Amino acid sequence: MNSSWNAYYSRTNAREPSSSLQRAVSLLPQTNEKTALDLGCGAGVETRFLLEQGFRVTAVDRQTDMREYLLSLPSQHRLQVIHTSFETLAFDCYDLIHARHSLPFLASESFRAVWESIQGALNPGGVFVGTFFGPHDGWWQAYHHHMTFLERSQVEALMGHWHIIELVEQENDAKTALGEEKHWHIFHVIAQCTRA
Repeated sequence: MNSSWNAYYSRTNAREPSSSLQRAVSLLPQTNEKTALDLGCGAGVETRFLLEQGFRVTAVDRQTDMREYLLSLPSQHRLQVIHTSFETLAFDCYDLIHARHSLPFLASESFRAVWESIQGALNPGGVFVGTFFGPHDGWWQAYHHHMTFLERSQVEALMGHWHIIELVEQENDAKTALGEEKHWHIFHVIAQCTRA
């Protein structure tokens, strides 16, 4: 296993699922047929939570190292693990799409097409929950040619006709999962698809 990804997964697999995801799940009706897409599933923290909440989950990541973590999760009959990039993923339709700290790692020329796929894949009444990096983020200077950073107005525009339930802007200095100091500029978003 790649040592850097091994370190990342080992340091993140015991954390709590994001509070945004927990809130997003509470917005959906309690049915037995809910489907979710976890984009950039990593060690499977949010995937596990979704399985525990009764979702049928498609967990996607381009790193093969995540498989050993996801194969230990419960309810394997409701879990589909896909190793691919977002650009080549064949999107289905979902009641919830989760993308925590994953979409910013798309190059800007790929981001728009992937976002259009996400918009088309969310069922009416479904919920998107995810994060975007802002232009003040500490990685902007080194990686803005290879990643996607958005202004608040651009994040709002992405939501289009969706109903924005939560849009929280966070800017602070904190360590990454690997212990590196970093300035973070993040938009936390929960939005619901309003199309009929």
